[in-house]
Amino acid sequence: MAIDRIIALIFVAAVLFAQPAPTVTPPAHQPVDYSGPGYRLIIPAGWRIEERSPLATTLTAPRFTVDIYTQPLGKKPAAEYIEYSNKHLLNQIGGIKVTRRLALKDSPDRHEVEWSRPAAGAGDATGSSDQNYYRQVNLVRPGIVYTFILRAASAEFPAASAALDQLLGTFGQTALEVRPWSLRFSPDLSRLPDPNPMIAQKYVKKYVKGKPDQARLEINIPSRGLIWGLFEGNAPVNLEPLSDREARWGVKFDLVMTYRDFTQSFPLEEIRRTAAQGRLTMITWQPWNGKDMTNPVMIPEIVAGQHDNYIRQWARAVKDFGQPVLFRFANEMNGDWDGWSVYFFGFDHSLYIKAWRHAWQIFQNEGATNAMWVWNPHDRSYPDFAWNDPHLYYPGDQYVDWVGLTGYNTGPRAGDRWQSFNQIYRGVYDEYRLLYPGKPMLITEFASDEFGGDKAGWIRDAFHQLKNYPAIKLAVWYDYPWWKWNYPLKSSPAAERAFFEGLKDPYYRSGNVWWDR
Repeated sequence: MAIDRIIALIFVAAVLFAQPAPTVTPPAHQPVDYSGPGYRLIIPAGWRIEERSPLATTLTAPRFTVDIYTQPLGKKPAAEYIEYSNKHLLNQIGGIKVTRRLALKDSPDRHEVEWSRPAAGAGDATGSSDQNYYRQVNLVRPGIVYTFILRAASAEFPAASAALDQLLGTFGQTALEVRPWSLRFSPDLSRLPDPNPMIAQKYVKKYVKGKPDQARLEINIPSRGLIWGLFEGNAPVNLEPLSDREARWGVKFDLVMTYRDFTQSFPLEEIRRTAAQGRLTMITWQPWNGKDMTNPVMIPEIVAGQHDNYIRQWARAVKDFGQPVLFRFANEMNGDWDGWSVYFFGFDHSLYIKAWRHAWQIFQNEGATNAMWVWNPHDRSYPDFAWNDPHLYYPGDQYVDWVGLTGYNTGPRAGDRWQSFNQIYRGVYDEYRLLYPGKPMLITEFASDEFGGDKAGWIRDAFHQLKNYPAIKLAVWYDYPWWKWNYPLKSSPAAERAFFEGLKDPYYRSGNVWWDR
């Protein structure tokens, strides 16, 4: 995130005092003069106010919802922010139908667009039916855009739209002072739960199935240190290349990671063979059709129940497996390369959250409680806009078992910059520790490119720095080329040597996962 490091601790108060994000419910008879980030509004009586991030506030009326995003522009023109934000919306993918638009060329300080999407099931906390009709209003001011997004059911949309106009009539701009909540609440990492391995171990034990006299996958989270995994493109279908490599270097990877999309079945037999070798598997399960990318948007369909039979098949296969498996669903949702980002379906985070909870509930109903659910944003948001803050996507503590971190040293090959391990992870790690205390953490995938710096030196430094991240209990190296980046360890003999020599440090545990016969 770019708004990120300065303002990333928005939810600190909620974390430190084990309370939800700040909310205000005005008395039934009294409006509220509300000061948001860079604006003031008169909020009608009875509306609930929830501050969801440093730059995002949600107003919940009895029959509709209004999300407000404050977007500082820096040197970016307002038109660029508005056009990029609405790119997929205006392309009308995923069943979206745009019904009205007021362009900036027609009104230089105001942009509007209205749209609808197919209904996606039952209603929500407002008591209304599915809020699948939307109106977006962008108020353009020097150096800043205020984005209002109304969500309402079809029958209630006209009245809700009129209420939005009344609300906008009270709008007044104020000085924008975005401060981390750390300045307001003085967060102290020492007051958080100790990142003790027992936090993670209690989750692991929760998911170990079978009778004591039966063979099963045993996982021991070390009291100090972490367990290493690898994504190398063959496992779990073919484990021989991984085994050959381990024999050559005298190590063992206790975790393998693989990818599946919504056209593929659960790899039951492959994961059984992997478990028999004493390895935990993490499945990255991505809700799209990898064979047909003309419509990558499935999140509203999941909410509507259109994929229930498929999800149920997976849940039953997971239950049949009967051993712990890490389940990384709809990962990197704050990236514009993924069809499960709100960028593709009208900025509605509630749909992502409902889709996650819906899939999770099917697993519970089918008894697939051996799945450990991993929630995993990317370390930086693309686009880096207020409406794409990763924490707006959080499904809730009940539905998340592990919190994943993902950040790459992409280097300058594609216009980025060379970054050390700490530059990538320190701020994200501290932020997530504050926001999700008690959740075990893992690095779901990471790597460094060869171009732009010393990859071997980067790896040695990463092994050294990881000892200062005690809440991270699992880490997975992405040992595979991707687009322009040369991530595999064999990119140079020096890089490969640095990695496998780093594994010899006692902090990095091997053999903590085994098949107990």
